[in-house]
Amino acid sequence: MRQLTGLRPKPELQPKQQRPKQQRLRPKQQP
Repeated sequence: MRQLTGLRPKPELQPKQQRPKQQRLRPKQQP
């Protein structure tokens, strides 16, 4: 059970970094 909780915080940080990367590409293609 301790191993599952340690893996949970790791995948949560990955999707958060992908969000800001997609938003930066959008404004670059618009102008």
